Amino acid sequence: MENSDNLVDRAVNEGHNIADKIKRATSVSDLGRLNNEIQGYMDFVDENFGSKDEFSENGEKYSELSFYLTMAIEEKERHLEYNYENPGEIGNDGVDSFLNFLDSKQWIKKGGAE
Repeated sequence: MENSDNLVDRAVNEGHNIADKIKRATSVSDLGRLNNEIQGYMDFVDENFGSKDEFSENGEKYSELSFYLTMAIEEKERHLEYNYENPGEIGNDGVDSFLNFLDSKQWIKKGGAE
């Protein structure tokens, strides 16, 4: 198992990589091609940095990083559904919010990853 510093570094590096890909997306289908990668990332951060979801029947974990990323994707998708002239430049405020939260490391549990 990776130590908590390696897990944090991995979460930050992979988060930046995914954010860059989302920012570069110019169509909803571009975002769709990222689904597996995004889901894998969210599974990773949920498992390593999440808390038990009180609404989950299976006691699954959920992290704030997943929330911010989900909001970023939904915002980007809403903007891409319209035919803007420069689609790669729009709808990235949510991605920037995700990156700010990611870089703040406020999502790290006190005492490190479990």
